[in-house]
Formats: sequence, C-alpha cells, structure tokens
Amino acid sequence: MILQQPQLHQQQQHLWGVPNEPPAPAPVTRRLSEEEVPPEILEALRTHTIFQRSNNPQFLEQVACSLVCRTYGPRDVIIAEGEPARAMFFILRGSVDVCSPDSERIYATLGRGACFGEIGILYSMPRTATVMARTATTVGVLTADKVAALLPAYPDVEQILRFEAQERLALLQKTKYTKAHDEQGKMPGARQLLDKVSFFHACPEAFLHHISLRVEPRNYVPNSTIIHKGDIGTEMYFIVDGKSTVQVTTHEKSDAGAAVARLGPGGYFGEIAILLDMPRTAYVRAITTVQVLVLSKADFKQVCTHYPDLVERFKMLADQTLQKINQQVNNHCAADFVSADRQDLSTARLAGIDANSVCSTSSDQDPTLPETPTSHLRERETRRRRPSIAVWSDPTLLAVANARVREISPPPSRPSVSPVSPAIPTTTADRLTSLDPSILARILNSLDLASLVRFSLTSRYCKLFVDTDERVLQTVDVSPFNTSMADDVLVSLSRLVGGRTRALSLAKCYHLTDQGIIQL
Repeated sequence: MILQQPQLHQQQQHLWGVPNEPPAPAPVTRRLSEEEVPPEILEALRTHTIFQRSNNPQFLEQVACSLVCRTYGPRDVIIAEGEPARAMFFILRGSVDVCSPDSERIYATLGRGACFGEIGILYSMPRTATVMARTATTVGVLTADKVAALLPAYPDVEQILRFEAQERLALLQKTKYTKAHDEQGKMPGARQLLDKVSFFHACPEAFLHHISLRVEPRNYVPNSTIIHKGDIGTEMYFIVDGKSTVQVTTHEKSDAGAAVARLGPGGYFGEIAILLDMPRTAYVRAITTVQVLVLSKADFKQVCTHYPDLVERFKMLADQTLQKINQQVNNHCAADFVSADRQDLSTARLAGIDANSVCSTSSDQDPTLPETPTSHLRERETRRRRPSIAVWSDPTLLAVANARVREISPPPSRPSVSPVSPAIPTTTADRLTSLDPSILARILNSLDLASLVRFSLTSRYCKLFVDTDERVLQTVDVSPFNTSMADDVLVSLSRLVGGRTRALSLAKCYHLTDQGIIQL
C-alpha cells in the first residue's frame, strides 16, 4: 500500500474514514509488506470478481500492497466523463452510480466487489462515463503505472481484466442508447450477471466473454408481455432484476392462466425456441419492472459454432425445461378441480329419488358383478320380505314399519350408508362405501384436496358424500395449487365447500386479488 501519493489526493485517510496522522513535511513513498496490509483490505478485495476468477493469492497481495484508499461522501464525483484515465478503482465499501455527466441518467449501480476505471487505463482512452458515490464509499485506488507494472507478470489476470473491460464497455455503449423509460436501469456488468445463470454453469471463460459482448439490456414495465406463446422465437432472455411469470393459458391476459413458474434474478427463458427450433411454448409476463439481458438467436449460434459440445448440452437443458413445462401443464389440468370436472360435480347434484319409484322388495344386482357381502344381505332380505308383500295393505302394520324405518335411517341431511350404484364395481370400492360415515369422514379429512377430489370421482356415492357431508372439507389447504389459484377458481371452490370450511390456507396464492377475497 502507498502511504503517501500527493498527486492522487490531498489528505490520506484510514480505510473506514478516520484521518491518519498528519503527513510528514517531506513526502515519503514506500511499499507495505504483506504483514502490514490491514486485514480489512484483504477481505474486501477477496470479494471482487476479478480476484475470485483469477484465484491468484500472490496477485491479490501485490495489489493490496499497492493500493491507496480514499473515502467519498454521497454525491461526490469520483471520475468524470472525458477526463484522462490515471487509475482504476476497487470498491471496498458502499456503492457508486455510473451515470451521464449531468447525473440525469444512471447506466449502472456498482457495489462492494466491483471495480471501475479499468477501461481507460487498459485501452488508453478518456473516461467513458461519470462515476458518482451513491452512499458513503471507500475505494482502493490503483494507479495506471502500478497496473502496467503488475499485469505483465500475471498474463491470466490481464486477460480476465481485459475481458471485463471489453464487456463493460460494450454494455455501456448499448445502455446509452436505450429508450427513455430505461433511464433508471441499475445494471452491473454483463459477465457478473451471466455467472449467476445456471444455464451457463461451468462454461469456458472465452465463451462467456463472447456472450457478454453480444447481450443487450432491455426493460419491461409491470404487466407487460415479454414473449407470446406460438410466436417464432429469435431471442432468449436473462433476468437481471424483477420478477416474471410463465403462463400457458390460451390468452396472455387471463388471470386464470396456468402459471407454471415464477422467475427472478438469475432466471432465464426463451431458450426452447432458439435451441429446439419450435414456436414459443408459453407466455412470459412481467410482474414487476423487469430488467433483462437479451441475446439474439444469430449471435448465440455464431458463438456456439466454436463449442459443439456446449450446443448438445444446451439442447438437453432446453428439452428438460420443455418436459417440465409439459408436466406442469398436466399437473395443472389434473388439479383444475374447480374450473372443469370439479365445477361440474358441484353443480350436478344427485336428484332426489322418489320413494314410490323404488321397489323395496327387489334387488336389481347386476349378475355379471362378483358377489359381495352386501349382495348376500340383499338376497337374504329379499327372500325374507317377498312372502309378506300382502300384509302391507294393513294400515296399522304400514305405520309400524314406517316408524321402524325412521329409527334405523340416517338423518336426511347426510347421505345414506348404502352404496348408490358404485361407478367402480370392485371389492375396494365396496369396502369404502360400507364404512361408517364418521370413519369415512375422518379418513377423507386426512387427505389433501387433490386426493379428495380424485376420491369423489370414483363413484356417485363418493361424490355425494364429499359434496354434502358436514364433517368433510372443514380444513382446506390450496397452497399446493397456488400457481392456478385465481379469483374465479377461488369462487368456484367456495361453492364446492359451502359453509363447512372452518380454516382455509391461501399461502403463496399470489394471483388472488381483493375482488376474489371479497367474493369469498
């Protein structure tokens, strides 16, 4: 570290803003040893991407011993656009804005772990932008002379530094010509963002460098549609900031669309159309203001021509994503228990059966079905009652029989225990329908909502039991279906559960609005 460097600053300060001892009358310049470097500086430098990518402890120590620390207050100008480049800067604490000379446009916001000023000293060109302290900021200053003396001994580090300078210059030039609504974008270096994208995990350094040179920044306002299902895709997108949703609905503005995923910073989409040469498989809509890096299909294929192995890997990843989307769509269709099958079940109730239309002295059992304990009971009951048909003409006996029927019959508000024409004539179905209603209700209450719906589809009796029994659906959890839980689905669900539900969980149901809650 340089203790005194009059041409760079007027007053030497400690790393954390505490003034040092007054300078000696005769300025003395000397290099600190490794033991004399404050550990705070070494720790702060290790967070910088250039040192993480180079993984060279010796170079890190050389830079730490050559740094001069400066502290800036908020809104202080660190470098100005157009002035000669004499040093590069490492942010040790705080954050800075890369902006226009009048500070009206902010091209990027850099925080701890970033560096700036390397473009000018590596390519011997004036400053390309103004950098202003956003908060109280401490930077480490490395002069151009020190950079020129250090880099020749570390060619790998020099290549990384030149790559980053090229990428930042290319992105800065593209950002300067964005539209007016993009003026407040806070976008760091492209390479720093692409390193966080799982799609490019373990890719070569040179490949990521060429990709970083070709991406361009773009912003989308909330509720705008970024891509449309069915379109021919020519671009893929990498999310820098904001949140978006992936939907497969037939109309991009439908609130009840099947949202199969939510994407945030580090997410990507659009690769299926580029790699598999097929139309867009879903809509992608911005939930908040979304900043993305856009890579065209032509640029992507041009870079990939030199990396055939990566192309096969990317195609495999795109195919896996396509399969996941299809699986999510299938799950959504199966779980759409209200808008389709479930809605039909809730409205198509079993009509009341007229007692006069039912012959109580016959058993219409299908002869092709296997014998069950229930059928044996019916046969015995039928044989016992057939010889006594004539006695029902006596009014006294009829009154006694009706009173006996009322004693052994269940309450009218609950379904009968006897199975009503099971749709699945199996031994398992018979065992379920022969259970006591209270036991069956306890079993159903231990099931999740999707399993409960599937149970109701097994027979007319099961459907009637789920629709009408007061002991079922007292606790409902729809959080597993949060991506498909929209306002109209919630309203239809409320028609199904009626007034039985005592506890309803809507965790993570982000698509619900106040209108749906009010209707509920």
